Amino acid sequence: MRKRSLLKGKDTRGNRAEDVSADYSKAMNAALRLLSFRPRTAQELANRLYTKGFTQDLVARVCERLKGLAYIDDRQFAISWLKAFSGPRCRNAWVLKRELKKKGVAPELAGEVVEEHFKKEDVFKAACELARQRMSKAASREADRVKTRVQNLLLRRGFDYDFIREVLAEATGTEKK
Repeated sequence: MRKRSLLKGKDTRGNRAEDVSADYSKAMNAALRLLSFRPRTAQELANRLYTKGFTQDLVARVCERLKGLAYIDDRQFAISWLKAFSGPRCRNAWVLKRELKKKGVAPELAGEVVEEHFKKEDVFKAACELARQRMSKAASREADRVKTRVQNLLLRRGFDYDFIREVLAEATGTEKK
């Protein structure tokens, strides 16, 4: 039986070590390039790297390394995304949780972050302001039509009828029925 000798630059599977480290380097550079545009969740980054043709093992190694360096932090991503998109767009809590889950944030983490940073009073104020803006642009003869449009807009953003009724009452200055 012939002894196998390991040569410098080769690993035990017969692959060249430079090829392995070159692939890792390419994957890391691709990941850093993607992160330079905007923060991403670990799942988003992994999916983008898979589409670029990197192997699952390589992607997992790169993601673990980036987590260790704090370049990927799903909690920080969720908090910053929530601050950027919840206020001006005026959305319901369950819609925000669903959006975070789509981005790759774990459901438990999404729920936790939304509960911590989501304030119903702020959303109510933002919804009232949105309703006032839309209603102030309309002529008085179109008031019912604009109310219906505002109601539909708030429905699409995930709010229930009771909340919408309160917002419309506040925005128009009338008593809720």
